[in-house]
This record gives sequence, structure tokens and C-alpha cells, in this order.
Amino acid sequence: MNSCCCVPIAAGQVISRLGLTWMGRPGSIQAVTGAFRKLLYLTASYWLTRVFLFLIIAILDPNVDSREWVEPPSAYYFFVVVDDTLSYSYLVFVVILLRNLRSAVRSKYAIPEAHSCPTGCEDTCCSLFCPCLVVSQMMRHTADYDSHGGRCCTETGLPSHAPSIV
Repeated sequence: MNSCCCVPIAAGQVISRLGLTWMGRPGSIQAVTGAFRKLLYLTASYWLTRVFLFLIIAILDPNVDSREWVEPPSAYYFFVVVDDTLSYSYLVFVVILLRNLRSAVRSKYAIPEAHSCPTGCEDTCCSLFCPCLVVSQMMRHTADYDSHGGRCCTETGLPSHAPSIV
């Protein structure tokens, strides 16, 4: 469920299991600490900002209750552009995060790239076109859900007594 609803948080759980930085790269102990929380706060901030922008846009739109189209004020267009820019920036962030994380998982477990893709392209394409499936696959690859059921609101997505890496 977590991988479908909130990809960066699910990726944060995999990152915590593997001891990577919040961008899915190997790093020092200081850089690795708190990676899940950073992604959780970043995702929550993103969604709260989007809701706030949506409310502003709805308030500024004169066509909500009007039967005839009325030209919205320039502030309306400004907030629409800010919202679009934020959305595309978040998409780019998620794709880069998943690409880095998928590459780290493939490297750790010696999983080769598909021969049909150009070198280095598979991680990016999969992360762009099916992020939910990518993070689900990494979650299943780094945990044994048959032995230990998943937990939504933990740093690793597993019970505290479960091993962090399979």
C-alpha cells in the first residue's frame, strides 16, 4: 500500500534497510542517519504545500461559480505556475531518488541490467514510467514479508525484531 500511495516514503524505508543517504547513495554514518525522516518530512511538506496552493488557486478563480468565463487575475496564473513548477520538480526528484536507489540495490545484490536497454538507461526509464512497481520490487527484494509482515509507519517498513536486510 505504501508503495502505491507514497513512493518516496516507501523508498525511504528501503534506504533505511540498506543504510544509504536520503538520495539513495552510499554515504557516511552522519549522512545516512535520519534518511527516512528527511524523506517523510519532504513528502509531507510537498503535499501540504500543494493543498495550500490548490486552495489559493480555487479562491482566486472567478470561474468557480460563474456561468460565463471571466479572466482570472494575474495572481491566479502566478500560483498555477508555482504549483506546476513544484509538481514537475517533485517528479524529477522522485525519478532521481528511485534511479539512485534502484542502482544501489542492483549493485548490492549483483543484479545485471537488461540487455535490451542501453547502459544506465534501465534504472531511469523504470523509475520514470512505473515508480510504484520499482519501489515495490525493491521493498520485496530487501525484506522477507512471509516471515515478517510489513509495517507502514516504521523507518524500515518492518517490525523492530525483523532483520533489516535479507
